[in-house]
Amino acid sequence: MNQIIRLDSKLCISYLSIHCSEYISEHHFDVHSPKISNSIGFITKGCVEFVTSTTRISAQEGDLIYIPEGVRYVSHWHGTPKICFYSIHFRPLETAVPLWRKIPISKISPADPDGVREKIECMVAFSQAELEVQAKAYALYYQLAALILEAFPEQDIRRLPEALDNALSYANEHFTQVQSVKELARACFLSESRLFHLFREHLHTTPTAYLNNLKIQAAVEMLKKSDKPISQIAASLNFHSDFYFRKVFRQVTGVLPSQFRKLTNR
Repeated sequence: MNQIIRLDSKLCISYLSIHCSEYISEHHFDVHSPKISNSIGFITKGCVEFVTSTTRISAQEGDLIYIPEGVRYVSHWHGTPKICFYSIHFRPLETAVPLWRKIPISKISPADPDGVREKIECMVAFSQAELEVQAKAYALYYQLAALILEAFPEQDIRRLPEALDNALSYANEHFTQVQSVKELARACFLSESRLFHLFREHLHTTPTAYLNNLKIQAAVEMLKKSDKPISQIAASLNFHSDFYFRKVFRQVTGVLPSQFRKLTNR
């Protein structure tokens, strides 16, 4: 009797790259444009905080981080004295895109961090060798991908309600114009109370916090790429005062706008 075993195409990838990054003391990184690949990060020295429009995640040495494509985020790294991490970027085939997108940006603390580090270091070595040896790097990638998928079984990943998905899409496109939750709710044909309920239940945040995070991520980009006065940046993002802008910026990033500009322009 012949037996055919077919593996799910959701596991297949079309692109794989591995990077090792090192910094001294502090590093700030922002992804204002949506990521075009999924990433698995592994921290070997230092600690980091990731901030998105919906969540804040802290991780340290020995932790794995999963970041799906399409996510905008800011990360703040600290080390004494060094920061070091590996990042593995991959793109799934079209059949797998919905699965990987549903998994949120997450921290996973593996039971055997030394084993994970060994796998990644082997991946780096294999990726620099001849083609037949590079295949071993792909094999190790699948072992790491399994750690992510095991932490988020497909049946446990909930879809966002359509009303909330529409509200997020509208907020992402119009956050510089939206000045109140009432305005956002009206644009999405929802009551304010219903909008608050959806954000609290599914994102564990508020519409105001979500909008503010989007604005601060845009502000981070402006601070890095322009010499515009901070007051002008605040006004362009519809903050009602410079003081409130500075307050929200510090809540989201941990530093004041002027401090952030100094850190990124060293």
